[in-house]
Amino acid sequence: MKLSKNLVPGFLREISEDSDVCISSRIRFARNLENHLFLLKASLKEQEEIIEEVKEVITQLNHFQFYSDDKLNEIFLNYLLERYLVSPDFVLSKNKKGVFIDSEEKISIMINEEDHLRLQVLGGGFSLDEVFVKINEVDDKLEKELPYAFSEKFGFLTACPTNLGTGMRVSVMLHLPGLILTNEMEKVIKTTQNIGFLIRGIYGEGTKTIGSYFQIANQFTIGMKEEEILANTKNLIREVINYERKARDYLLKNLKNEIEDRIWRAYGILTHAKLLTSEEAINLLSTLRLGICLKIIKKISLLTINILTILVKRANLMYYLKNENLTEEERDYKRAALIRKVLKGKGEEEDI
Repeated sequence: MKLSKNLVPGFLREISEDSDVCISSRIRFARNLENHLFLLKASLKEQEEIIEEVKEVITQLNHFQFYSDDKLNEIFLNYLLERYLVSPDFVLSKNKKGVFIDSEEKISIMINEEDHLRLQVLGGGFSLDEVFVKINEVDDKLEKELPYAFSEKFGFLTACPTNLGTGMRVSVMLHLPGLILTNEMEKVIKTTQNIGFLIRGIYGEGTKTIGSYFQIANQFTIGMKEEEILANTKNLIREVINYERKARDYLLKNLKNEIEDRIWRAYGILTHAKLLTSEEAINLLSTLRLGICLKIIKKISLLTINILTILVKRANLMYYLKNENLTEEERDYKRAALIRKVLKGKGEEEDI
């Protein structure tokens, strides 16, 4: 069974030479409007005014779909979160809010998350330069029409002081099973924190790590130019990518049997299990991804793993199956059936 690549956001369809380690690149700008109070002080009426003011500008841009509060129910919000198109804070926010998403699902503009605007652009693999060009292009168009809150002394004014200055967060999603298995991950975490970077979980700040996936992002936005933040992040990420590849080489040379056993066991469970939780499936697919990159698994593509890693998540699975009323056990059963069908390349006797 083959899955359409259109089932996942555009950035996850892009497989590059660095996709063995670097899943995706993201840059986010925090912006506020100078003619409105910050959201901690803004009334519901003013929050609605912010949405309307921003909508009037963004609707002039092509290829954006707007989702308003009335469409953002719990399942759909988590569907977007699982696709990395909104933040956990946006999901939990009680503000009047909305989000614009482009047709390729590479650009999202959250309105009234923590700041009036959270603009983010995502790209596949290690593509920070391309993402930086694109986000500046979109930001420049918005700035021509919207009065950004800006200070000559502090730069862009934001609700949280840690976002002052450029308001720019540069982050990458990395797959680091080699560093986990060689017990080197703690060293990487300490080193990155000591030089002003954060290592976060699968959905960013405050979220847990699953499947050896980590987000690395700059910690400070003030006192540096955008280009400097970008260059520093690129240098660090390149070092981490090389470090991960060396760890994988070590595993192949010194623990080949153990690694192959771990990978084939994961494949065996994925192709035979009748029930799989979302977290278990992501962890097993992560091991399978490592097997593909080490050329132990040869008939499954990284794109297939990207697609499955999105579809096995709770909300995306229900959207894919067009049934939002599935119980937890039903989801576990259908998740396992979907994975079996895809990885075996053929249908099963039961429907999913």
